[in-house]
Amino acid sequence: DKISIIKEKPEEELKPFGFSFFNDSIQTSMDRGITSIPSNYKIGPGDYFEVQLFGQENAGYSIMIGRNGMIQFPGIGPINVFEKGGSFQDLKNLIKERVREQLGEGVQVSVSMGEVRLIKVFLAGEFNNPGIRLLSATSTIMEALLQSGGLTEYGSLRNVTLKRKGSTDIVYDFYSLLLEGENPAVDSLLEGDVIFLPRVKNRVSVAGEVARPAIYELSDATKLKDIIELAGGFSSIAYPSDIQLVRVDPFGNKLLKSLSLDSDANLAVLDGDSIIIGSSTDLKKNSIKLEGEV
Repeated sequence: DKISIIKEKPEEELKPFGFSFFNDSIQTSMDRGITSIPSNYKIGPGDYFEVQLFGQENAGYSIMIGRNGMIQFPGIGPINVFEKGGSFQDLKNLIKERVREQLGEGVQVSVSMGEVRLIKVFLAGEFNNPGIRLLSATSTIMEALLQSGGLTEYGSLRNVTLKRKGSTDIVYDFYSLLLEGENPAVDSLLEGDVIFLPRVKNRVSVAGEVARPAIYELSDATKLKDIIELAGGFSSIAYPSDIQLVRVDPFGNKLLKSLSLDSDANLAVLDGDSIIIGSSTDLKKNSIKLEGEV
């Protein structure tokens, strides 16, 4: 009889985890229409807001904040929009106070945001097209990443850094968004902000029978059980006692280790490691059946 060799399935091409979220849904156009304004939104020259008066007096105005922070309010006169503070909520309180003082208690006022201004934000590091972007002043870092034109495969999603003049650098880990649905960066950007996407330092690839085969970035010391959990855990046909670890030593030699989750759960994984989770269906393919008087 002829012994046939079962051909291995082609090796799956792994991509860095999370990059498709930002690269496959790239926004190339910007809609300046807004549906809501964050409570801490910082107003500035170029912003428009809408004022409606009703009660003893009915009128509607669309007012733009001038370069000096002043507005001309019909029937009231010039107002410094930063008199009570720099947020949109501060502006609303200021307008209501002035209307009450100048027009009386019988006039009610409603203030809403109209068209917001554009701000310059700088993208640096591992972007496909780094440079200056004009964004809506309500934009967050996540929206800037979506409108960046794409990230390179060497960018670090766990160390996205906001550099702001006069402030300490803030580092965001976007794995919290991708894995837990929690957006780490909800504050609006400011004029002149720099978003720096550094080059990734530590990565491990996880292939085979896990929920999300991909290349994962390590934030700190990580064990075998941690990286399997990061990849979504085992699939329904995974065989936890058949785990292959491929590691390159300092001399460039590839080392192959056979692992089992039971005995190697706390094994430290290192940058460049490749982990392949075996399948329980392979046990049958890799066995020999003996029959007869044995």
